[in-house]
Amino acid sequence: HLTTEEILKDEAGYPGPMNPETLELLFQKINSLEKRGVYVFVSWPPLPQSIYELNSAIAEARYETLVEKIGKERVVGKPTNFIFEDEMFLDGAAHLNHLGKKDFTRRLISLLKPYLE
Repeated sequence: HLTTEEILKDEAGYPGPMNPETLELLFQKINSLEKRGVYVFVSWPPLPQSIYELNSAIAEARYETLVEKIGKERVVGKPTNFIFEDEMFLDGAAHLNHLGKKDFTRRLISLLKPYLE
């Protein structure tokens, strides 16, 4: 599970597309799970509106990197599908409040339905 901060700005401050080390860790986890027969989907984390507005180019570049590296069929939704009002977060950009959680779940289910039909 990667946080919004890890996706938009990793510890090394890697600009633009995702840090290659972060992608490698993601690939390792996906490969490990698939060896056990698990099909893996990756969704975008909830993004506060204010953070997305300041970092939309970075978020979109990292989305494109994910799609390129693991395939569009594995990436559920786009960053814009997971933008929430700042007030829906409990502590900055990390955790949604109860209303945000319900909305996130509804959005994720809606985006997953086509994959499960």
